[in-house]
Amino acid sequence: EIYQEFVCDDSASSFIKQSIRIVQANASADVQAALCVHFKLGVLPSHHEIVSVVRTSVQSAGVFATDSNGFEMQQRKYVYDLGIQGNYFPMVYAAYIRDRHSPVALIAERSHGAASLVPGELACMVHPHPDMA
Repeated sequence: EIYQEFVCDDSASSFIKQSIRIVQANASADVQAALCVHFKLGVLPSHHEIVSVVRTSVQSAGVFATDSNGFEMQQRKYVYDLGIQGNYFPMVYAAYIRDRHSPVALIAERSHGAASLVPGELACMVHPHPDMA
């Protein structure tokens, strides 16, 4: 398990905490292991976005999947013409990237936006910019 803490300024209430845990899935699952991520946010400076990005060696070719309203996984593909904002999709609890050899899943405790803007990356929008939400 990995714990990270970032302090945004000198105030004790301005912080970001993140813990990441690797969990094993059951033998019948498509993904053998997953990253469970827990975020805790304090008071953040205005006009900031908080994005957690997992970079891997997975050759995902811009394709990833997010859960669709908590019931099934929906395949997503990066569309260059839509820009960054148009390539974030709702993630109720999970998202994953995969190639022929190794899938990587991200499981969160609450809904976030998810994207794979670069092959092998999985991004989770923890705190959107207020003007863009």
